[in-house]
Order: sequence, then C-alpha cells, then structure tokens
Amino acid sequence: MGTNNNIQLLHHQQPSNFNAEISSDKWHAFIPVGSLHNIFESKRDSDLCHLWSKDKKCIVCLNKHPARSIIYEAFDLSNKSINCTHPLGFEERAVNRGRIVDWTHQHKVLKHPAIICFISHCGWNSVIELHTKCLKDSFSLASDENGLVFKEEVGSEVDELLKYRDIIRIAHSTALKRGSSFNKFANFLTGILFKEGHVIPLMELSYCLIERGFRITFINTEFNHKRIFAGSLLDEAKFIDGIHFVTIPDGLEPEEDRHNFGRLTTSLTTVVPKFFEEFMRNNAVKFTCFIADVNMAWALSIAKNMGLRTAVVWPSAAGALVTFLSIPKLIQDEVIDENGTPMKKEVIQLNPQMTPMDTSILPWCCLRDEYTQKIMFNYMIANSQATSNAEMIICNSFEMLEKPIFKEKPYILPVGPLHNSFESIRDPNLCHFWSEDKQCIAWLNKHPANSVIYVAFGSITIFNNKQFQELALGLELMNRPFLWVVRPDMTNKSINCTYPSGFEERVADRGRMVGWSPQQKVLKHPAIACFISHCGWNSTIEGVRNGVPFLCWPYFSDQLLNQRYITKVWKIGLSFVPDENGLISKEEFGSKVQYLLEDKDIMARSQALKNFSDISVMKGGSSIKNLNTFADFIRENI
Repeated sequence: MGTNNNIQLLHHQQPSNFNAEISSDKWHAFIPVGSLHNIFESKRDSDLCHLWSKDKKCIVCLNKHPARSIIYEAFDLSNKSINCTHPLGFEERAVNRGRIVDWTHQHKVLKHPAIICFISHCGWNSVIELHTKCLKDSFSLASDENGLVFKEEVGSEVDELLKYRDIIRIAHSTALKRGSSFNKFANFLTGILFKEGHVIPLMELSYCLIERGFRITFINTEFNHKRIFAGSLLDEAKFIDGIHFVTIPDGLEPEEDRHNFGRLTTSLTTVVPKFFEEFMRNNAVKFTCFIADVNMAWALSIAKNMGLRTAVVWPSAAGALVTFLSIPKLIQDEVIDENGTPMKKEVIQLNPQMTPMDTSILPWCCLRDEYTQKIMFNYMIANSQATSNAEMIICNSFEMLEKPIFKEKPYILPVGPLHNSFESIRDPNLCHFWSEDKQCIAWLNKHPANSVIYVAFGSITIFNNKQFQELALGLELMNRPFLWVVRPDMTNKSINCTYPSGFEERVADRGRMVGWSPQQKVLKHPAIACFISHCGWNSTIEGVRNGVPFLCWPYFSDQLLNQRYITKVWKIGLSFVPDENGLISKEEFGSKVQYLLEDKDIMARSQALKNFSDISVMKGGSSIKNLNTFADFIRENI
C-alpha cells in the first residue's frame, strides 16, 4: 500500500483507475492521507525542518489588520546568479501597508483570518496549505511572449479574484479532521443550546474531540447562532476550525425576550423537538454519536431511536447535577412538594459524601418568580428522567474539585476545566455573544501584580438602578484599580440605569468599564487581585484554574450552590451580605474587598486549587485520561 500527501476530493475521479494501474502483489492502493501540514509541528522547536529562520513578527503584524484584507505572496527565489532588487523607492512607498520578510511561518500565515489570497509559485506544499486553510479559488497570471508577468496583469487578476465570495472548502473538511483522510473516525452531533454559559463548554468539548480525531456537527438555535458570530471577525459561517454549524428555530419571534426562561422553556419542549427530529431525518451526514447538554436531554431518545450512541454533558458543577437527579427522592422524602417548593426550611445532605445544603438554595428555588420556577422545575424533572438514555455523562469539573461526589457517583466523568483546550484558530471572539474589548490586556499590562479588582456578572444577571449605582460607588470607595464588565443589557430594560453623577470622571485614572471582556485572558493576568462574580460555573472554574480568590454575588439558580462551594467548601472567597432591603451597600462592598485581599489563607488555598486544576489537564492528568476514556468508548463501536 502506498500513501501520498493528498486529499481524496482533490482527485475524486482518479483513485479507482490509478489503483488499477499500479496494482500488484506489493502495491494494492495509493491512499491519500493529506493534508499532512496540519498534523505536524515540533513542540520543542517550531523552526525545525525549515531552511531559513522565520520572521517572528509576521503574525503580530497580521493581527493589526481586519479579516480578508492582506494579499500574501511567496515564491522560491533561489536563483543566486541573478541580483534581484526592489524598484527604486518601493520600500519607502509601501512601508505603511506592506511587510517584506525573508521567510515566514507559512502554515500560520495562511490560516490567519487577515489573509484574503495567496500569490504563489504553486509548489505542492504551498498548494495543499492553501486548500487546507480554505482560501479563495485560484486564478492564473498570464505572461507575455518573453515570460514576463506585468504589474497590470497582477493587479487586474487580484481584483478579479477578490470579487468571488464563494469559498472553496475542499480541504477544510479534510485537514481539520473532517474528511477522507480521517474517514475512520466518528461523526459527533453536539447541541442543542440556548444560553451562552452552555454554548462555550460545548464548543470547548468539540475542540477536545477534534484533537482526538472526531468530526463535529454543532447544532444550535438560529437566534444563538447569529449571536455567537455577532462579536466575531468572521461572517456567519457553516464551517469554522473543522466544526460544521447547523441551526434550528427556537420557536420564538426574533423580538421576544430570551431572558424569559418560562416562555423559552415552553417553546423548547413544544416546538424545538419537531425541528430537531426533522433535521435528523433529512440530514445527509451519517452520525455516530449524539452529545446533548443535560438541559436538552429530551433529544437523546430521538437520537437513540435512530441508532446513535448517546452521551450528555453537564456544563456546571457535578454537585448541581446530583441535586437535579435527586428530585424524585426529594419529593418522595417530602423535602419538596410537586412544584419543587421546600416543605420547610432545613439543611439536607443528599448523600454521605456531599456537603450539607440549605433547602433555600436548591437551584430551582432561586428563579425569582413562581411561574418560571414551576415551568423550569417540571422541565428539570423531564430532563433528569431523559438522562437515562445517555450511555455516558461527562461534566466540566475535575476530580479534586468535587472528589467526594465523583467517588460516590463514578458514572459522572469529569473532563474539565475544558477552557484549557479551546481557542478558535480563526477568531478568538467566536461563541461570545458580545464583542470583546480589545484594550483590556494592554490596560492591565500597565498595572502591578495583584492590584486590579475584576468585576463581571456573566451573560444574564440584571441589576436595578439603585443597586447598579451602589456598586459603582463601592468601586469608587475602594480607591483601587478596577476592570468592570457592564453588558449592554445588564440593567432592567424598563428603567434607565446610569452611573452616579460624575462617577466616570472621578474614576477615570484607575477604573475601566467595558461592554465585554476576554475573561479567560483577564483572569490569568498577573495584575488581577480578585474576582467579584455572579458565580456562574464558567466564571467559577475559570477563576479556580487561575488561582483567583472570589467575592460572591450570585444572581439565581445553581449560582447559590457555587457560592457555597467557594465560601464553605473550598474556602477561596467571601460572600456579600445584603441589608434588610436586599441591597448590597457600598460600605459592605468596600469592607469585603479589603478583608479578602488581606486574607493570606484564602490566597494560599486559591493557589493550591489552581495547582490541582493544572495537574488534571496535564498529560496523564485525571481529566485528560477521562477524555481519552470517552473517546475510546465511542471508537469501540464505530
């Protein structure tokens, strides 16, 4: 058997004839296994196997340009008998828009979103790298009778090429582990999602599976699909980084409020299943496994009836999952009634290994209105029962973070923190519902270590005007540098919430307010001293893995359980105490920040938990082993 660095679809009419021509006792087939370029890079030296040293600042230069704006030109200019020079004054005239280098890291250059086309000598490595990175279709440059290509020819052909907007994606589905070169691997269908806090970990898991040779189709609602590309440098796309995106309606009108969880949940149970089943019946791809968010576990039965392997992902704490799965027993033991309301205020322990918890912080009891609570509680019961259709349950946690639970419930496989594995090759803003502030890190770079207070409340938390202003005054009262994420929809739409008069001017020298931040990068920045958080699980595990202590300001649902973990179990943070009117005062805010930053024990425990997190995702770590176990489990039955 012979192999070649090719892609089957590039020569889709040739393999059968070619195999027949070369068939013999020794050579039975000529098998395309390319593009090999995506598979190789020395971990110890990225310059290995290059004959010249690569320009190190190419990518930094490209990062300054918008998507699809740069023409990349590279040839084999090795004829030493000819002394080639630039035209007189060329370098000076092009200095503001051109960069001339001896050698580049071509793989990285070609996959950069700023590149729009490639003027090439068409050596095979360059050709297959071109197709691998999904650039534009090709045009040829015509020479005159003396073999000279004139500047006018170059200009006109580039202009003509850039008129074409249909991207040729032949090798995209191959080198990124989607196509013929990896056709022994499984097709995963992942989804369906309705909150950013669930989209991100499912995307992160998708990247982990791609790294293990699987192909991913990511199904999302039409509304959320548009939003996850809203902050992106890219247009809405069907293929990004080897993930095929597909959408179905969520059953709501475009103008309806997706923060109305009662209305959204009703639609998810009555309208979405019909669209999902229709998609499964009509889709041409033969899937191997369906991975559902636990909150969409109802879809498992549809996938199972179609012969797919099934798994569920729980994107939050394993302790919260066990709480949901314990609902039938809590009703049976008369701890809660049939609507999920506690029969009395008491402390319960779901099993001997779990931390005791107050019934007032059961996740479905913290949804802020009885109507929504009833709908969501019934939805949770249905999904808890539907989870029985899953062959495996994985969660975004790690062994040492919730060790008693994983010991008691070994069927829950911790594979986190998933954040260590993910960033879109083509656009780091992908799957964030708002565009990230690009200057956050540069601003943090100007501050000393452990000096900046980071304040962020996730994608859902809503403030009223009084609390919003009290928080602003508390930040001012601290007299410390702070970075505060103020989402465009952070305040109640019926009330015009504003900063206190003169606030922005008074804090201009030490405070920065942004619409959205690159939170993972912010939290690992050495300038961050602590994290004032709503305690959503994504934020919680991001803070944990970076060793950042917390000040807890939960909004609803499982965030109160996460607060208990942070303050009572791991002891890496403190809680704010509201006054008799439910207000967290500026004085309470200022005093708790001061107390936290002076508590060396909390700092030490935060660093210890960070170390456990790091170990879990190292080679041989518990989460890496569990991911490999999950991958092997699926491969066994392909």
